[in-house]
Amino acid sequence: MKDSATQLVVLDPGLREHGGHHPAFILALLGTELFTKNDIRLRVFANTAFIPGAALGSGTNTVEYHPFFETDYYRFFYESTQHSELTNFIRCLAAEYLAAMKQITEADCQTKTLKESSSILLCHALGWEHATALADALFLFKKQTGIALHLVVILMFSPYRQTADEQYDSQLYLRYRVAFKRLASCDGVSFFASDHETSKAYGYILARQIDVIPCPFIGVRTKIDNIVNDSTTYKVKQIVLYMGDSKATKGFLALPNLLEEIVKQEQTEGLSYIIQYTLTNKSDAFLAVDRKLKKIAEVYTNVAVFDEFWSEEKLHNTLASCHALVFNYDNSVYMYQSSGVLWLAAYFNLKLFFLSNNWLTREAARLKSDYTLCDEKTFFECHKKLGDGDINSKANRVNIFGSKNDGSRNDGYRNELFSDFADCMSAILGVC
Repeated sequence: MKDSATQLVVLDPGLREHGGHHPAFILALLGTELFTKNDIRLRVFANTAFIPGAALGSGTNTVEYHPFFETDYYRFFYESTQHSELTNFIRCLAAEYLAAMKQITEADCQTKTLKESSSILLCHALGWEHATALADALFLFKKQTGIALHLVVILMFSPYRQTADEQYDSQLYLRYRVAFKRLASCDGVSFFASDHETSKAYGYILARQIDVIPCPFIGVRTKIDNIVNDSTTYKVKQIVLYMGDSKATKGFLALPNLLEEIVKQEQTEGLSYIIQYTLTNKSDAFLAVDRKLKKIAEVYTNVAVFDEFWSEEKLHNTLASCHALVFNYDNSVYMYQSSGVLWLAAYFNLKLFFLSNNWLTREAARLKSDYTLCDEKTFFECHKKLGDGDINSKANRVNIFGSKNDGSRNDGYRNELFSDFADCMSAILGVC
C-alpha cells in the first residue's frame, strides 16, 4: 500500500437516517473487507442526526463515525435554482466542508509544514448546489494551507431535469455545468459515474471520459455468486412490491391501494408479496400507509411487510429468493434519476414491472433485463401470469464474470456495472 493512501474519508452530509443509498453505500464499503485486511482506515463524516448502530459496524474498529454536518442536505434539491436561500445554504455547507477538511488533515500534516495529505476523500450524491459548496471549500483549503487534497467524486445525479412542459430545465443544466466544471478545475479531483447516462452527461460537461464505477450495492462477488447459484430452489414465486426508504416519488403512498387491488382478486396459487421499507418520513400520510400495510399483512398470509433497514446479507438473500419486482416511480422525478433497487433487481435477473416509463426502463433495457411496461390496470392482469409456468430466468443466468471473448451476447455495459466494486476501490486506495 502506498504511504499516501492510509485512510478513506467519506464526506456525507446526506447520511442522517437508516434508509436509502447513503447508509447502503457505507455498508458496501464495509463489505469489501478492504478496511479489515489492509492497513486502511475508514472514517465517515455524517450528519449530526445520524446514529450508526450495530448494523453499520459502529461497534467495531473497522469504521469511525463523526456526527459533523448540520446542513439539511436535500433542503433545496428539488427547489428552483433561483430560491432566495440558496446562496446562504451553499455558504454554510462550504464552511462545513472546509472545517471537515481541516480536521481530517490535522493528524496528517505537521504544524506549519506543507505536504500532501495521506487521506483520500470521497463524496457522492452531489447536486449542483453541493458541488458548488465543495468546490468553494477546496479552493479555500488550498489557499489557506497550500495542500492539494485527493478527492474522489462519484457522480449520481443527472444534470437533466424536465420542466412542467416536458422540456429540459436549461437553468438547472447551466448550474450543473458551472458547478462541476469548477469542481473539476480543483487540484486532485477525480470522477466516476454511477451509470451509463450519468457518464455520458458529465463526460460532455467536463470534456473527458468518465468511467462507470461498479455498482456498490451488489456486494462481495463470491458471496453473491453463491446466493445466485442456490436461488432456483425456491418454489413459491415472490413479488417485491416495494423496497427502500419511504418516498412518495417511489410510490409509497400508493402502496395500500395497489396491494388491496391485488389481494382482492382471486388468489393466485404460489404467489406471495414482499414490502420492505424504512419509514424515514413520519408525517401523518406516511404513518397511515404504514398502519394500513401492516393491517393488510395481518389478514393475508401471503403478504409480508418489513419496516426495517436490512443488512446487505438480508437484502441479497431476499432478492435471490424472489422472482419479480414492481416499480411505481414518479416520472417527473425519475426521468433522469437512477435507482439502486433497479440495479439489484437486474443483477438477480428478476422479472421487472414498470408502472411508469423513465430512466428505469431505459436502464433495464441496457442491462437486458426481462421487463414489462404497463399501467395499474394491466398490471393486475399481468401479475396473474406469473403463476403460470416457471418465470425464474436465473437458472439460465449469463456468467457476467466470464470470458470477455464470449461473443454470445453483448454484455459490455452489464459487465462494467456489475464488475467487482472491491477491485475498483483497491485501485483508488492504492492497495497492492
